[in-house]
Amino acid sequence: MFSVDTNSRWILILEGIASASVQFLVLRQTVPFVGSSVLTASIIITIFLAALAFGYQYGGKVLINYKKQLTRNLYISTALLGIGISYPVVSFIFDTLNLLTSNISIINNPLVHLAIYSSIIMAPLIFFLAQTVPLMINNSHSERAAEAAGNTTALSTWGNVIGGLLSTLIFMYYLGIGWTIFINCLILGGCILYINYSDNGFPIKHALQFTLLACLCFKLNVIYESHHFSTTTPYANYVITHNDSLKGKQLVINRSNASFIDDTNRSGWPYIEIIKSHLSNKKYANANILILGAGGFSLTADKKTLKNITYVDIDPDIKEISETYFLDSNINGDFVAQDARAYLLKTDKKWDVIVVDVYSNLAVIPWHLTTTEFYQLLNSHLTYKGLAVLNVAANPYLEDDFSMNLDQTIRSVLQRCVTDITAYKDNKQSLVYLCHRKSGNMKSWVYRDDNTRATIDSYIASINTEELNHEKPSTKE
Repeated sequence: MFSVDTNSRWILILEGIASASVQFLVLRQTVPFVGSSVLTASIIITIFLAALAFGYQYGGKVLINYKKQLTRNLYISTALLGIGISYPVVSFIFDTLNLLTSNISIINNPLVHLAIYSSIIMAPLIFFLAQTVPLMINNSHSERAAEAAGNTTALSTWGNVIGGLLSTLIFMYYLGIGWTIFINCLILGGCILYINYSDNGFPIKHALQFTLLACLCFKLNVIYESHHFSTTTPYANYVITHNDSLKGKQLVINRSNASFIDDTNRSGWPYIEIIKSHLSNKKYANANILILGAGGFSLTADKKTLKNITYVDIDPDIKEISETYFLDSNINGDFVAQDARAYLLKTDKKWDVIVVDVYSNLAVIPWHLTTTEFYQLLNSHLTYKGLAVLNVAANPYLEDDFSMNLDQTIRSVLQRCVTDITAYKDNKQSLVYLCHRKSGNMKSWVYRDDNTRATIDSYIASINTEELNHEKPSTKE
């Protein structure tokens, strides 16, 4: 006979491990579709906690056949975890929601889609897992109800702690997302077999049933991941393919076309070539250049244009991935694995040029890299005549709130900003801002009809330009 007093300890710990892992897995699997931000995390955590509360409440009302109820709950949870959080199913749901809501602007929003996905997949999963705690309390033979409640909740919470650490620091980092999901499915399967083990021996029926379910989970996660991604990390899914129509190698990070290298001259996407053309000016020949957001390191893939480069990217694996699968050579420059803003906060160094290319997702961009405070931090790390080069995914018409407000934010902090665009269309494009360090020494005038200052300034500027064009290029010894 199943006895909570002797068996519940491991069941509660294992259930806690799996339920905590679900939060991080949902956060990670939805990044390619909604990005990563406080908004996305708040939606997932809120729905998770609501499902947890409903699960506790419902589980407390079950008065008979705890073993059967718990076994059923664990089977359903395993299916929702292994199937519902697998990448192909997540992709299918988000793509379907995007298609169904394409003509309904009020709900055609990635955050709304995230809320729907979390409600139909994650919420039921947590609802069934959460029932484990009250089911164990109800079946406890402890004389004190308060003691039973405290012990079971504590064990489940300790499982949450272990699950959070194991999933993010061990499984995701060393094994990948697919294996992390599958391992958590095995954990729940172990609970099923442990619960149903009796004096009659090993529960063969449940072992066979779970094996079939586990095979499906393995195929949807581990096998699918190995066939469709070059590699996965806790931060991103990487796909490297050869684009025959463009005749070059393409790096896709979280469903976004992050980088491209032409087979012939190793040129990159149009915005990359715009940046390279501006930095090819001889004044930047020996400039110290900081690049926030590595992508595929395509800005220096030709190893001709730029020197003295430091790349900063949050994913520590992106350097090895790019060198092995994308560049087929070592990167040109140094690499620091750190969040862009955190890196600037911790260093006192100043650069002649800082390139910001961190907006990898068109739906939700890193909010902490779009604020006045971030651009002030950026400005403080430019040399006196330093240049900030910002690649921004926005509408060149500046007719939506985001595009207009971001433009105002940038210009409020940096000065003499010029914008170069890849295409002038009424949708999100790559806008390249070239801005100079803001200082109090620059003075400007507004030209009026009652003076000839515009003519004089124009004449002087023409003379300076003419002198610059007639300078002899330096020759190598």
